[in-house]
Parts: sequence; C-alpha cells; structure tokens
Amino acid sequence: MVSFCSVLESMKKSERVGKNDDVETIEKGFGISEDFWENFIQMLHASKGLSKLLGVSEDNIATWQKKIETAIAERKKALENKPVNKKNKLI
Repeated sequence: MVSFCSVLESMKKSERVGKNDDVETIEKGFGISEDFWENFIQMLHASKGLSKLLGVSEDNIATWQKKIETAIAERKKALENKPVNKKNKLI
C-alpha cells in the first residue's frame, strides 16, 4: 500500500528529476484513492499547519496545487492518447 509519506517523497524527488516522475507520483496518489488528490489539495489550504507537520516552508506548499493540477492534466492526456487494445475494444 502506498503511504502519504511515499507520495510526498515522490513529489520532492520529481522536483529534482522530471515530468515523467510527476505523472508517476500522480498515479501513486490515484492508487490510494480516486479522491486522493482532491483531498490532498484541500489540505493545502491549511498550509501553516502542514508546513509545521512536514517541515516544508509555506511558500513551497503554495506551489504544490498548480504542480499537482498540471501533473493530473498530463496524466489525463497520456491516458487519452494511450492506444486501445483491439481485443478489449471488441468485448
């Protein structure tokens, strides 16, 4: 099972690496729950407490919503462009 800490670590890592890692992190969140990212974004509104809890600056947290939304959009686009297996389509 994917934990919140592993998703957070993936977010930090993806800032250093690249876009594919962002989409992978988004996938991990959706693997926890379809509502994970919606709920997570709601938590970002409590940035002061989240900042203290996670040891991350409020300014850094303020950038997360846009990054998450951008990565979700990239995931959606990738899923839409994914080729459909003809066998699955016929069934």
